[in-house]
Amino acid sequence: MQDSASAPAQFRVIVGRGLTVDGSLRAWRDEISRTVLGIDVRCVRDAIIDARVGIGQLGRLSITRLSLSPIEMIRSRELIADGDAGFSMSIIEDGQFLASQNGEEFLLRPGQAVIMSASSPSNLLTQTGGVLWGLKFAPADLRLSGLDPQRFAGRRIETCTALKLLRSYAGTIAGTLRSAAPADVEMYDRHMCDLIGATLRDLDSRSLDERGGVRIARRQALYSFIEKHACDPELTLARAARALDMSERSVQALLTEVETCFTDLVRARRLETAYSALIADGQRRLRILDVAYESGFQDISTFNRLFRARYGMTPRQAQGTGAAKLTAIG
Repeated sequence: MQDSASAPAQFRVIVGRGLTVDGSLRAWRDEISRTVLGIDVRCVRDAIIDARVGIGQLGRLSITRLSLSPIEMIRSRELIADGDAGFSMSIIEDGQFLASQNGEEFLLRPGQAVIMSASSPSNLLTQTGGVLWGLKFAPADLRLSGLDPQRFAGRRIETCTALKLLRSYAGTIAGTLRSAAPADVEMYDRHMCDLIGATLRDLDSRSLDERGGVRIARRQALYSFIEKHACDPELTLARAARALDMSERSVQALLTEVETCFTDLVRARRLETAYSALIADGQRRLRILDVAYESGFQDISTFNRLFRARYGMTPRQAQGTGAAKLTAIG
């Protein structure tokens, strides 16, 4: 591990190259924990991690820029004992990160961000490596905004004007902090707090919309996706969530609101497809096994059981019903 000795106290860079679990990675983690926030780290893909972290301090608010190879950063219950009651905002610059806190899990792409509370367990994982900006602040830093950051903990922030300004200004500060006068540092601190407050107000406004038309639109998009892909036996909740740019928990929450679940919707659509095929097969040319598989079922006994429970008849009887209708018409 290498610390840039030329940087003043207001800004420094912690560089870790070829960090390994048995020694240097632990030292790097301990340095980050002392300087920013207590975390554990885990190698994701290889046994070696490369990491470069630039840290700028503005009064109580801090700015970090992290350039990381694949890694998982964990804020465990044991570490919460340090009593840190602050909050962090991670803004993704490059790569993809998976963030989780308070039972919510979000896939973060460049331009998106997430708020996390230091007083609750959390994870931030990148399978590919990436770059992010981290802002650490206390509730008191937002006193003029009238916002409680706890309300936003564990929530994803989509790209918006305030977030873009916040990211850009953080980069500007990082480039000038080395030579900044104390009055400038104080000004930067105020400006950053104002921009964080503006970003949270934007998130709060859009969350109100989520209760109405946006949630309805998201649910309709989910229905359409299931209808289109239900017959694919490889369809999963995870795949649907990725396609709709949502977390699995968010998809489940949307369906819980209408008292159903992903599995029930997929099964219902598959059964409807099978029923339509069977009653249209007036000449009884289709095999029940083929209908089940083409509708997305991989187990014939499960298909027969679910079909009978839904329609009050066996698949063969449904096929016969279709034939009788054709005979009557003829």
